[in-house]
Amino acid sequence: MAFNSIDCTDVSAPTVLPFVTGGISLLLFLLVVPGNFLILLAIYKDPNRELRKNPFNLFVGNLALADMLVGLIVLPISAAVHIREGQLISPKSSEVLAIHVSYFIACTASLLSLAALALDRHVAVIYPVYYRTALSQTRVSVASTFIWVLSLSLPSIYLKVGYTSYAFVFANITIAVTLFFLFSCLYITRRVKKGNATFEKDQRPDTPNNERKDNTRKRRNSLIEARLTRVLSLVLIAYLFCYGPSCVLIYLMNFCVECSCTQIHWFRDMQFVFVLTNSCANPFLYSWRLTPFRNALRKLLGIKMTGQNLSSSCSDIHHGNLRLEEARSYQSTAIGLASI
Repeated sequence: MAFNSIDCTDVSAPTVLPFVTGGISLLLFLLVVPGNFLILLAIYKDPNRELRKNPFNLFVGNLALADMLVGLIVLPISAAVHIREGQLISPKSSEVLAIHVSYFIACTASLLSLAALALDRHVAVIYPVYYRTALSQTRVSVASTFIWVLSLSLPSIYLKVGYTSYAFVFANITIAVTLFFLFSCLYITRRVKKGNATFEKDQRPDTPNNERKDNTRKRRNSLIEARLTRVLSLVLIAYLFCYGPSCVLIYLMNFCVECSCTQIHWFRDMQFVFVLTNSCANPFLYSWRLTPFRNALRKLLGIKMTGQNLSSSCSDIHHGNLRLEEARSYQSTAIGLASI
């Protein structure tokens, strides 16, 4: 059983397939562009002045920028090319090249941004003092620039080995790296839980007041870091749900000897679509799970914060086994700020 053993380049795709792929590309375009644009706008405007304070959110912006590249370049060209293919108009080689190169650039930037997010979580939880002092906006900008330089360089390999071979290697690497990061997030979550248990023990009545306040602050920060880590875990799980089926289809494309060319064409288009689907999932995860993003988007879209919203936001940030009087204090502060 040889690699890429079936050559279907001279066999036309099933009549309905190009329209299905083109239609899905248009639908994804309508989801990817607005969603990621709002995430980028929220970080750029930062109406509540709380998003750009955290390096994690800046790396989220880098990931949203990669997804935006998919929405603005890959999906429109994909829709146009596939719909014309359904009308028996062969795509130009320059169009195919543009789709593949922009596709691999965006996927590489997305994967490297995930790596940066995972490293951010590791340093924030394991080395919190170093994280607060060393990871500045300037260093995040340098890291983001490096990510894009590498993302623009690596896809040049595709020009030498071809789409199928490069996609095969890239999908396998992505699955392996994503699983590694996911297990890292599980380790970080366990580390945070152990730290919270220690803080709980240190809240004894005989503990000095200053020390108790310091422990409360540390625990609050720990809870926030834990929430960010859980969001990253959801992003990684979404990656697996998209790249997992894509990887299986790439294996079938390359090693299924008994598959017909009709099946190979379906495998080719669907593995492409599965990867692109991931670009519309991330914005919903951020806006759903991260309170600062929700608050920023509400303000940008002109949605007023009600008392219930403020209470929910306060609960999101300080969720846990904090003492009841401390929780009330934070909630009162939030409501007081809203009334200014």
